[in-house]
Amino acid sequence: MTDPSRPPLAVEATLQAFDGLPVAVAAIRQDGVVVTANRAAQQLGIGQVVGRQAADTLTDVVGRRMMPRLEEALRTRRGLAPEEVLLEVGDEHRDVWVRLSLAPWLDDADEYQGMIVTAEDVTAAVEQRLAEEARVAGVEESYEVARDVIIALQGALLPSSVPILPLVDVAATYLVAGREQAAGGDWFDAAVTPDGRISLTVGDVVGHGVAASAAMSQMRAILASRLLDGAPVGDALASLDRYARVATDAFATSVCVVVLDPETGALDYATRGHPAPLVVGPTCSRWLPSTGGGPLGIEDGSEVGHDRLAEDEALLLFTDGLVEVVGRRLDDRMRQVVDAAEHAVRGAVIGRYAGRTVGERLCLHVPWALDEGFVDDVTVLAAARRTAPPDLDLEVPADAGRLADVRAEVDAWARTVGLEARERAALVLAASEAATNSIEHAYAGADPGRIRVEGRLRRTTVTLAVADDGAWRPPAPDPGDRGRGLSMVASSGARLSVDAGETGTRVEFEIDARRRAPVGSPVVGPTAVLTGGPEVTVGDDGVIRIGGVLDTESAAALVDAEVRSRSRGGIVPVTVEIAPTAFLGSAAVRAIERYVRGADPAARRVEVVVQGGSPAAQTLAVVGTPVVTR
Repeated sequence: MTDPSRPPLAVEATLQAFDGLPVAVAAIRQDGVVVTANRAAQQLGIGQVVGRQAADTLTDVVGRRMMPRLEEALRTRRGLAPEEVLLEVGDEHRDVWVRLSLAPWLDDADEYQGMIVTAEDVTAAVEQRLAEEARVAGVEESYEVARDVIIALQGALLPSSVPILPLVDVAATYLVAGREQAAGGDWFDAAVTPDGRISLTVGDVVGHGVAASAAMSQMRAILASRLLDGAPVGDALASLDRYARVATDAFATSVCVVVLDPETGALDYATRGHPAPLVVGPTCSRWLPSTGGGPLGIEDGSEVGHDRLAEDEALLLFTDGLVEVVGRRLDDRMRQVVDAAEHAVRGAVIGRYAGRTVGERLCLHVPWALDEGFVDDVTVLAAARRTAPPDLDLEVPADAGRLADVRAEVDAWARTVGLEARERAALVLAASEAATNSIEHAYAGADPGRIRVEGRLRRTTVTLAVADDGAWRPPAPDPGDRGRGLSMVASSGARLSVDAGETGTRVEFEIDARRRAPVGSPVVGPTAVLTGGPEVTVGDDGVIRIGGVLDTESAAALVDAEVRSRSRGGIVPVTVEIAPTAFLGSAAVRAIERYVRGADPAARRVEVVVQGGSPAAQTLAVVGTPVVTR
């Protein structure tokens, strides 16, 4: 209603301003009649129905999108918060994004009259946002593809399994850190040396990605080759040390090597910039003393420690990703490792991992118990001394009715050995086919004799033999649908031999006794988010002070650059103070190690100062970095 007290010129100006608004505005009475609309609303098609029922006339795309919202607002007398809606307007059906909103229309007496509709054209902004979202989605997809490739590469470069041994239960697992990290630097290995001992290795190359994966595979291959040639621990590490000096990506690698005698439990070990192994027993646990020496490539020499693993004890090796958590004290995390390992060894978690061996429980439960969102890849390798599983010695009548018993006994024995489902199935098939052949061929036309089934685990090989005292019929040139059982067994990967003599036939199958070592994502928990960045400052006294989170190569490079600058390449003494709250990832630790353990003694002009008991002090203590504690 026009206010008669207002001059006509003011009314005309108001109407012109309303009509010229860039935002579409329309008023719709509570009975659904459109009473007014400005020019922008008419361009959207709303103005064409002024004076008419909106529900009867808004039948195009504009109406189909707007009417449900309008009818609900008119019925409830409540407005609609701004919402982006895609409309098709004009004869050319042009796509237009509008920010649509509905607000109650009240008169001067605050009486409800209907709804005010506003629709702002936000097409340009929405299309820009959608294009950016598409670009980001493309980048994320590329990142995921690249990350999957790196993880697949890591899985291909790492051993897919560990040996199953009579006197040592070995297991391993590799967990890739969360989405913000890519696999790369960690590795593990387990193999039997020429003298029957088992070598256990975990290592960590600085960095992530393809370059770290490549360096890791080279380091692993060199060390494995030396150990499999029978080289002592110290000599094998010396070879690795020499390579780390000339290979940039391998420099400052940390590693822990253990060579264990399964018969006596005697072990030789060395830690180079790496957490020492944990020994877990039924009544107590202990950390093996660090043998000293920094990461590889930094200084000469590898001290070798000696210890003994009791018959009921287990050994746990891991990379530092297991215990690195921002905001958590390292000694607290190390205690968590002990607690989780003791639970695993002593059977407190047996319900969760029913049927698993001690080694498997360690590799499954310890990461699960410590997973607060790992910021780095985690490798866990376990070895538990055990009593050798008994041999299988079974003798049954050559009767088809006893084949089910043979299959059940072989499967149960294979489980005791520790074989996984695929290998167990191959052995069961082998025993069943060989026993069937003995029943059908060895005693054909004669009184049924007996069948002997023998199973043995020796070193890293499982042998299954089925023997009888009869004579097999010569194989037919064309067996038709029969006589293909042994070839099926051979195709499963088992090595087959048949020794047929006048007094009987012995069929022997041999398979490698291996346990799969999974490569996957963390067991539980979200990915930890590292908040804050590195803080590297220089005081008036020339002291370099380090704080914040230093968990990446770029953060370590900041420290490295500042030390280089202040020390003038190692000529001038430099003091580096690490804040009590600083978080040092492996990359930062290796950067510090370069200076405090320089190959040239004259270049060791960097003094690193930490507060006793601080997280940084604990981290450097695990590595064995020589620091000054205050």
